[in-house]
Amino acid sequence: MTTRRQAGLPQEQIEAFAQSLLTNLRGLSIKDSLLVLSAAIRRVVRSDHGTLGKHSRSLPIANLKRRSSSGRVSKIESDPEVQRFIHELKRYHTYSEIEQFCITAFGVKRAPRKSSIGRYIQKITAETTETDDAEPKSG
Repeated sequence: MTTRRQAGLPQEQIEAFAQSLLTNLRGLSIKDSLLVLSAAIRRVVRSDHGTLGKHSRSLPIANLKRRSSSGRVSKIESDPEVQRFIHELKRYHTYSEIEQFCITAFGVKRAPRKSSIGRYIQKITAETTETDDAEPKSG
């Protein structure tokens, strides 16, 4: 999925900041990493960061949709134990690796497939960054 960028930092600088963030998150579980990033986003949106000024407004970060467009709750979200297990993984893994870990821990029937894991991770990633898109643009 490609997105149009508003005028701002050059792409190289954005990538350097992103790499710096990832370096600082190293060693945290996915869940803890997302909690840290969500807290940082909340601070930026609330103007605690200092650079957004009077044009920013507070937005709800956890406005999460549990159901997919088809109306079904995902296999991961419907099983809190599996969801917690995925969030507590200690480092980055491929979807196939996560699938194998889940099969080992919960059995084939209960473990989500890698496509389901991919959709879930895309969803939680999008939810943590959706406030960037909702932020009013100045200028």
